[in-house]
Amino acid sequence: TDAMALMEQARRLLPDVESVRELCDGIRADRAAGEAWQRRVAACEGAFHRVPAVEVKFDAFERQTQQMAEEQAQKLAECSRQVGSCAARASVAEAAASRFEMSLASAEQRL
Repeated sequence: TDAMALMEQARRLLPDVESVRELCDGIRADRAAGEAWQRRVAACEGAFHRVPAVEVKFDAFERQTQQMAEEQAQKLAECSRQVGSCAARASVAEAAASRFEMSLASAEQRL
């Protein structure tokens, strides 16, 4: 009879046990989701802490790029000056060649 009473009590508690089991499963799932969010937040915070180092690198890169642009501008200006100088010398050479051709033509006519 004690066994029967115990079995009857267990039978009555069985739906409650199933509810408790479902609640426990839900709690485990919520806990796993919470831990996943904590890991994601920690990863974001880690990325956030790296921002100043990236900014320093970016600033250095920006300065280096600016310096290179200035150097290239100076080289371009120098090349432009040299092209102008070469053009002037070419004009002088062309004028001299033209005068030579005229004097040569004049000499040929005299001969």
